Amino acid sequence: IDNATINNSTLYDTMIAGATLYSSNIDNVTSYNSTVTIPELQSSCWVFVDGGNDIVGMNKLVDADGNEDASQPQLTTHKSKLCITWTQEKSGATQTRAALFNDDVINPAWQTVDRYDEYGPSRFGLNYNEIKNASNPVMTSNGSKLFSVWAEVDNSSKSQIRVVENPL
Repeated sequence: IDNATINNSTLYDTMIAGATLYSSNIDNVTSYNSTVTIPELQSSCWVFVDGGNDIVGMNKLVDADGNEDASQPQLTTHKSKLCITWTQEKSGATQTRAALFNDDVINPAWQTVDRYDEYGPSRFGLNYNEIKNASNPVMTSNGSKLFSVWAEVDNSSKSQIRVVENPL
């Protein structure tokens, strides 16, 4: 289910939302950065619903030119909606990102649900400190609240576990 068969792809996660099977993959594009892609199984074929293209994928949500590496995608459901978290490089530090799917396979779109600042969705993701690296993002729902958890290096270079309730 590679987005482009010339790419090296890695399956990261699968999730059923409603009655639909989704996958999250990393496509390592030959002459480009790694991208997060999201195929959805429809009948007997996979349709990509990441809103990107065969070069950019989910990276496009926060990086229009696709020059930031993305990795570690994890899917979850919250209130019957498909959500994803992943890491993406930004200005030398790896940022934790989170997004919510609109459930429209004809016009797929994702809304960032990570940190907001005075300009709207933050370019710096969920990170407590946007200049420090984050890794291992996961999301979980208890039915009424959605939580994101990740590891982030602090000012003393020690890994800290961060938790935030997403605004959904």
